[in-house]
Amino acid sequence: MKNDAHKILIKYRSDIGDILDTESWNQNSFFNVFKESTKIIEERIRGKFKRFKEYELHFTYLENKTVNAFAFHEDNIDFVALNYGTISSIFDYYYKLLSQPDAFINVGKPSLFDISIHTEPVINKNLKQLNFYNSPSDIDRQDFVFLLSYISIMFVIYHELGHHYNGHMLFQNSLSGLYKQRMVDNKDMVLSPLDYQTIEMDADAHAVTQCLIHIIELYKNRERFNDNNFFTYVNDYKELLKIWMYSVQTLFLILGKDNIDKTNYHKAEYLPRRIRQSLNGSVACDVLEKVYPDIAKKMNLNKETLKELYIWSAVTAEKDYNSLYNLKVDTLEINNQLNNETVEHTEKVLKNWQKLKKLLEPYSRLELAK
Repeated sequence: MKNDAHKILIKYRSDIGDILDTESWNQNSFFNVFKESTKIIEERIRGKFKRFKEYELHFTYLENKTVNAFAFHEDNIDFVALNYGTISSIFDYYYKLLSQPDAFINVGKPSLFDISIHTEPVINKNLKQLNFYNSPSDIDRQDFVFLLSYISIMFVIYHELGHHYNGHMLFQNSLSGLYKQRMVDNKDMVLSPLDYQTIEMDADAHAVTQCLIHIIELYKNRERFNDNNFFTYVNDYKELLKIWMYSVQTLFLILGKDNIDKTNYHKAEYLPRRIRQSLNGSVACDVLEKVYPDIAKKMNLNKETLKELYIWSAVTAEKDYNSLYNLKVDTLEINNQLNNETVEHTEKVLKNWQKLKKLLEPYSRLELAK
């Protein structure tokens, strides 16, 4: 299967970019940690649902330094491809952030001496690892970088897996043959922009649900780890939720600012970032209430307290991001994303889900959201 998958990737290389082969790299390399995590996810879910058995998953990296990932399906193979820049940029951001003594001051021992002129991370193919040149000197802060990065990157992976698990790829294939990345001008879009926004919203919801469950289960079973440094500065589930929300909020900032104004938001492939973040916060609340009611009760995590955590994470993530890059709050961007027209359009997307859900159900391998 691996050879067949590789041939398909080579065939469509002009669309997806050159393949970064990490097969021979150390299993503890940044790349293979996430590749192995994806394999474990697939095996866990595959064992529960019969509709998975006819498909194989092929996970690969691309030699592209931008932050991006995508999914497509062909010949009964689910493909998930991440640009290596997704890994390097996210880790690099948090390494830079935790090198600032005023960021997460309660984690480890912040030091003024960690601040330095930034150097871009590079792939060292001889050592078969990513090299980072800006990192906090304190070991605890380095471990905390890994936790923040792990959550952000797993959210990206779960989003792409959601396109497969929720039937998005097979549905699009039924309309247009092999799914390919759409051009920026959307000339080859088979579905409407509203449909694509709805599909991306559903992939986000899948990512929120599964990524949050993933990190809670890791925390619940943390004593099984040989190395418990992963959660050294996570005192309880409330703190875990704050960190999880913060990491997801930060991811959307790293992905870049929306080029959206009042005249074109309804033409874009994604909903505006702040709307996506708000919807994700709502899904996270549902996960806590339905999947972990005992934890929610024990930690007094109701909708009001979860809303407070969400607001804290959004404000803190944006404050840290702006501080790191010396940016000012963009009030115009906020107004453009949270105006009445955008909110009304979001309602259209939510209503459109009911129509699209019926079309996706024959292809979905998991139960779709109501």
